[in-house]
Amino acid sequence: MAVAKKVDFNSDEYYLGQRIQKRRKELGYSQTQLADLMDMDRSAISNYENGSKGEMGFKTLQRFATALGVTTSELLGETIRNSDPLEGLDETNRKTVLEMIDFFKTKQQNISA
Repeated sequence: MAVAKKVDFNSDEYYLGQRIQKRRKELGYSQTQLADLMDMDRSAISNYENGSKGEMGFKTLQRFATALGVTTSELLGETIRNSDPLEGLDETNRKTVLEMIDFFKTKQQNISA
């Protein structure tokens, strides 16, 4: 009988697996469906998700990213900022920030002139 590998809940592998699991669930895939998509055993998906599979090679990471419709950077937890930096501000504060930006641009142009 095989002994289950102990999972290190503080490891990078565990956190990567949790991001894979979260994205899989967002897409509504079961482990079996993801395994079929990736031509991989369901048990391997489970082991990657719980961090017990060990370090993942780059090609496997790319396969997960492709199957899950994300970038490898997103799976690795790297911050990607493509959103509006003023997101979450009400209209008054957005206007204030934009006026401040215009002020500093004008100030810089006057210094350069």
